[in-house]
Amino acid sequence: REERNATRKTNLSYGSLADLIPDNPSSWLPFDKYLSNPPQVGGMVFNKHDYEKFYRERYADESIISVGRSKSVNVISQVSSTPTKLDISSVAPADVDIDAMEEKAHGSGESSTIAVKEEEVGMSTSDKDLESYNSDRAWDILYQTVTVLKEAGNEAVRSSLYSLAARRYDKAINYCSIAYLEFQVGNCAFLAEHQIVISGNGGYECRWSPLFKLLIQVRLNLSMCFMKEEMNDVKSAISQATTSIKELKPFSTEKGVVLTGKRLDRRRGDEPESTYLEAKSLEAKALFRLGSAQLSLGDYDDAVKSLYRSIKASGDNPDKAVLRKLNEARRGSQEKKESQKRKFKFMFGSSINENDDNETLEEESKVGDDN
Repeated sequence: REERNATRKTNLSYGSLADLIPDNPSSWLPFDKYLSNPPQVGGMVFNKHDYEKFYRERYADESIISVGRSKSVNVISQVSSTPTKLDISSVAPADVDIDAMEEKAHGSGESSTIAVKEEEVGMSTSDKDLESYNSDRAWDILYQTVTVLKEAGNEAVRSSLYSLAARRYDKAINYCSIAYLEFQVGNCAFLAEHQIVISGNGGYECRWSPLFKLLIQVRLNLSMCFMKEEMNDVKSAISQATTSIKELKPFSTEKGVVLTGKRLDRRRGDEPESTYLEAKSLEAKALFRLGSAQLSLGDYDDAVKSLYRSIKASGDNPDKAVLRKLNEARRGSQEKKESQKRKFKFMFGSSINENDDNETLEEESKVGDDN
């Protein structure tokens, strides 16, 4: 429990890992050798001629921590070219690979220990970049980045800090979205194959992956934050919910089938049943978010339809919260209809009375003329 509270405090405090992740993926991905091949060069060219010793002590030797570097080891030219594996207890967080945090993006979900980079000293920069780049690891880094942001957002929600949570969820969506762009992001080669697939599928995802599920979950969490009084942005809540429903369509339409093609007019069979069940579960949650937002706007009939669809998507085993919202929407719809009936009755009733009065006056005027 103490460890959980410490983690929670870290996720909420200024300078937590989630808040240290750049707001824009373009500020990081193109310059990271694990995500771009080759990485772009950022900043100014270092004056190695005049400050060679300082450069080697502070930047070139990545095998030891930066603090007290000159006291801990000689300059890089005196180090053996044998790969060095470090003791994790002596390594600063900056030297830890993010791709080893928690779980693999395409793996079994088992948690893994944080690993330390192994650098081969003496290689040229281009050789290092070529050897260090790996598409699977790049996907893992992207997945773990989104996971960190999502978990930090969840901690903020549990502390009722909805604006902070929304900011972290929005950042997570920004990082997820680069996988669905139709143009290349710098030299991020790991995205190229996936972009070809989704461009031939009308922009829809057609492969059920951990990153895609994470994207939908983050969207629905953000939709919930928008509904809170602190933010009160119902239209944005509806937008996130409807986008989630749309993105889930290829997987939630038919069991064992994924819809493909630019118009989703083709069917790919042999999809595991678990994909359909997970997609329907997320769709039910998205419809609940949509129905709740519509109810908040007073669109009772639309809310009833969305909440009914949520119950159907959940396999007629809905959550109690869905039933409460449905009953509330029904009552609101009934009251609205009765109010409209009273309004129309009053309007038509007034019109009838006016006609009767006019007819009476006309009859009296005729009688006066006859006399």
